[in-house]
Amino acid sequence: QATAAPLRVLPVTGGPGRRLNEARSWDRPLGWTAGGSSVLFGTRLNGERILMLAPIDGGPMRQIPFALDSVTKSWSPVLSADGRHLFYANSVEGQANPVGKILDIETGAVREVSRTLWNGFVRYNLVDGGEQFLYAEDHGDRLELRAIRPTGPSRLLGSFAPDEFPDGFAAHGDRIAFTRRSGTETSLFVAVAGDGDVKRILTHPGQIADVGMWRPEWSPDGKMLALSYAESPADPGRHAEGYDVMLVEVTAAGELVGEPRVLTLDPGPKWWAGLQWLPDASGFLVIGMGAEPSMIDTDIWLVSLDPNDAPVALTADDPGSVWWYELSPDGTQVAYSSEMPLGGSIWKVELQSQSVGSER
Repeated sequence: QATAAPLRVLPVTGGPGRRLNEARSWDRPLGWTAGGSSVLFGTRLNGERILMLAPIDGGPMRQIPFALDSVTKSWSPVLSADGRHLFYANSVEGQANPVGKILDIETGAVREVSRTLWNGFVRYNLVDGGEQFLYAEDHGDRLELRAIRPTGPSRLLGSFAPDEFPDGFAAHGDRIAFTRRSGTETSLFVAVAGDGDVKRILTHPGQIADVGMWRPEWSPDGKMLALSYAESPADPGRHAEGYDVMLVEVTAAGELVGEPRVLTLDPGPKWWAGLQWLPDASGFLVIGMGAEPSMIDTDIWLVSLDPNDAPVALTADDPGSVWWYELSPDGTQVAYSSEMPLGGSIWKVELQSQSVGSER
């Protein structure tokens, strides 16, 4: 059976969604243009992975002169908040580290950022509402976490020994947050760029912002961190059977405010990833599965910080499984792709009887 995941747009506040293109390929939304008028997405055309801009009003799409096949497979390009600049990496033959670059979508100009981009930092991130890109450089004995504006200089946020570089970072302004797990406990650290001081602000039993698909996420106003949370299993090396959300308030100086709050997602998803805050920090979106971890039934869920409001599956009426989404700049719409069948075929194979020793 052949499948595709076409691009769709859905209102966050409810209402029917609509498909923006034909069901030809696996489409991945990468971000929105400024003002939320168009969605940038990756797709495949004539066997080539390309970038397209899709106006949400149904107007004609435009191909961006950029070949996704040239991008290092383990890295996903990310779009800046202005919807104009794309941060990506190219592999270099004979070189362990990819080369980091920034593409100006409007002019086609390419700016080289780093020739020592660390390939172990497999996610590009955005800083300060998408105005800066977050990346890591490999300098042998040190790994540097850096932020850069599309047209400005790079700045150092933190420097770590290779064996101390955490798996998942969150950055907001000059503050970076990350977790480290030891046995059945996890510690949350906050560092302020320039002062060289890394503060452990919290140690709590359980798995917090576990490695892999989860990492801390700053709220847009920089006052709160959202982290995946589960009570630690008997075996510290195994993942939990589901995750809630831990909310931690942090001052501008990187100090803990009060006690952490655990937000239970029942009756929503127990398995989730890809948290994106709403612009007003009243809640967030995640891609999640229901109570049973079924990979064939994933939805976009709207989660409110108000414990009296149950999580809502925005794509409950979509029969496909959702894998990628991007929230519009004003937080009113999501662009996403969901799996759908293109049809299939059944083949009958005749097995002719043959005697022993005969040629085939």
